[in-house]
Amino acid sequence: MLKVYNLSKKFRNVQALKDITLEFENNRIYGLLGRNGAGKSTLVKAIGNRIFSNTGFIEISDNYNSKNSELLDLVHIMSQEENYDLNMKVINYFEFIASVNNRFDIDLAKDYARQFELNTDIKLTNLSLGYRTIFKLCIALAQNTPFIIYDEPVFGLDLIHRELFYKLLLEQYSRGNITIIIATHIIDEIENLIDRVIIIDHGQITLNMDYGDLLKEVFLLSGNRDVILKLVDPESIIYEENLGTLTNAYVKGPELDGSLDKVQISHLELNEIFIALTSERND
Repeated sequence: MLKVYNLSKKFRNVQALKDITLEFENNRIYGLLGRNGAGKSTLVKAIGNRIFSNTGFIEISDNYNSKNSELLDLVHIMSQEENYDLNMKVINYFEFIASVNNRFDIDLAKDYARQFELNTDIKLTNLSLGYRTIFKLCIALAQNTPFIIYDEPVFGLDLIHRELFYKLLLEQYSRGNITIIIATHIIDEIENLIDRVIIIDHGQITLNMDYGDLLKEVFLLSGNRDVILKLVDPESIIYEENLGTLTNAYVKGPELDGSLDKVQISHLELNEIFIALTSERND
């Protein structure tokens, strides 16, 4: 299991993470969702020991992130950072990784490169933006570490390559003994892949629920605000907007019983919940 305890990180005057506590259970697929700048990448980097928090700590399979090199064997992060020697050929980088990481399956990486039509004899510096992403995906998909984190994994990819990635991601998950975290702001493409939804906004966790429960327990009530407040506990309203005499209240709670003559209830898609919880109007 991966656990985050009271994690905070500040860059000069920017509070990137604010007292975050999370648990990522084994053998699940998580969606870590947030707008650009919400804190997703900072959290991912902290988990991977790429940056160190001001307060709090991270535990991964009984290892703690105090500049612990053992964590590198437990977590692989695919991100848009350029941490590679761009003068190396793709195939040479595959061979290098295989020589230092026994959890990396070079035959799988070669097969994925073939499926993505990635030329493994080309230098990284000569790859387009999309194919640099594909190169990193081939490495990540061929990992057998307990935790794989994909940070904005489809950046620069066309539709066909995005669909292929999602297919191969599920194949990776089906191999077993792996937890996958997808950090992204692209909601509609991953919602059918994930078991649990975590939404981060302005460095804080605003929602953390199983995907199935989320669709059942978060709904929209539209009508007069006074009537809505008679139907639900104000504490259950996670966001509301007022449009003249009409109030739209996003509610987290059990299904409502009884007459709803004066209000309208609507069940929500994940992207609608995401927009409501991350709208700048919340500030």
